[in-house]
Amino acid sequence: YLKSRQLGITTLETIDMLDDTLFVPNFDGLLIAQDKETAQDIFSNKIELAWNNIDLKQFYAVDASNTRQLKFTQQDEERNTIKSSIVVDMSGRAQTFSRVHVSEFGQVCAKYPLKAKEILETVLEDNFTVEPLKSALMPFAEEVGKGNVLWPLRVSLSGKDKSPDPFQ
Repeated sequence: YLKSRQLGITTLETIDMLDDTLFVPNFDGLLIAQDKETAQDIFSNKIELAWNNIDLKQFYAVDASNTRQLKFTQQDEERNTIKSSIVVDMSGRAQTFSRVHVSEFGQVCAKYPLKAKEILETVLEDNFTVEPLKSALMPFAEEVGKGNVLWPLRVSLSGKDKSPDPFQ
């Protein structure tokens, strides 16, 4: 399904991703925004705001030297070092992420088709392969109707109404 704007999806995803960053060992999350201003807004008004208002600072060493990234370090019961991070950027180059959310991807596709293509190529190349994507998407597609999931995916990936299987 294509979503309407301003429903709080990015806020929900951001908070859920921050939760995973804090409580899933060695988790690296990426939120991709369409421009620097939006990236800074998501980071400041969602990630930093949430982090500054929860009482967990005693459990983590935090590196906030990057203006749109928080890196967390802690030790588990066996004294193993666990590192996790959450970053908001305009692409996902040069790192592999546990989870990626692209904010306002439809808007990016409409206004900046080359950027949309770059995001998809970078995210897919660095973070995903066909089989895990297919195994994650197909149960949902079969539940809600393949055409409701695969057709928008094809349009998103190719920019065309008619295109090959999105997993090719």
